[in-house]
Amino acid sequence: MKNLCPECQTQMHPTEGCDICPNCGWSSCDNQEVIGRKADLGKLRYDLIPPMALHETVKVLTFGSKKYSDDNWKKVPELKKRYYAAVQRHLWAWFRGEDLDQETGYHHLAHAQCCIMFILEFIKMEEANDK
Repeated sequence: MKNLCPECQTQMHPTEGCDICPNCGWSSCDNQEVIGRKADLGKLRYDLIPPMALHETVKVLTFGSKKYSDDNWKKVPELKKRYYAAVQRHLWAWFRGEDLDQETGYHHLAHAQCCIMFILEFIKMEEANDK
């Protein structure tokens, strides 16, 4: 029988004689001060973002910030159309076997990731403004 957490019903993990819930931190230890608790059940898992891909994307963002200015992408006319075209250019370059962008030396997929993030952020900003 599975040992479930009494607070969130998640499978418990035994650690040094105690059962500990990986989601909410509940512990079966007599001395609750030994192990800290943090209720993470239902919260977004930013730890799932692939760190190396994120790092490559941040390199592209930093390059763009130096070349243009911080958040310049927000001011581009016809943003969705133009960044969609840029996504396609970077994806096609990568698909044809060119890994690195000639201007920046950074991966085409990181450039495409930036463009997709810009489009999605723009859409989410529009939705927030409509509320």
